[in-house]
Amino acid sequence: MRVQYRNAKRNDFLVAERHQNAQYPLALGRLGVYNGQFTEGSVAANPYPDGWHFFPNGTGLMERISTDSIAGSHCIRCTNVGGGVFAGVMYSSKLMPVSVLSTYVFRVSMKASGAGITIGWGGECFDTNKASLGVVLAYNAAPGVAWMQATQNMGAAGTAFAANTRYIRFYVIWNDITAGSWVLVDNVWLEM
Repeated sequence: MRVQYRNAKRNDFLVAERHQNAQYPLALGRLGVYNGQFTEGSVAANPYPDGWHFFPNGTGLMERISTDSIAGSHCIRCTNVGGGVFAGVMYSSKLMPVSVLSTYVFRVSMKASGAGITIGWGGECFDTNKASLGVVLAYNAAPGVAWMQATQNMGAAGTAFAANTRYIRFYVIWNDITAGSWVLVDNVWLEM
């Protein structure tokens, strides 16, 4: 809950800056990912949950819903409506400074419509010029039909970032090809 407390206390000061700048002004430390519980809705600059972007694939449907969340008031549901190669991608909109010498703990709560429905998440890596170095997945598996929390390390001890990584943003891909399948994601954390 620390991330939501931090946002509530600083919200009036950071709203404009969150949408103006390409990265957070401070290292995250132990504060989590902004709006990782998806309680903040859309804003004029972004029709998706504040601090996040969605990229549905083909007939994939990605939406913020107010039912069946595990933390806060909302969660994200992605449905593979047409059975495409994957249903969609979601990532946090701001870059977060990281060090390849440090270890970061990623925590995500999720559940799926079926036992074999898969999801992948981790970080999109960027160099000092903020050019993408690609995506590194820390988790790529089936969460099951009940809410569960997966915890994975990235960085020095765990799944390594791409070489020369200086910034990351949290990245999720719904990679199951089953038509009609869905995954719920909530309570996204990144801690040092």
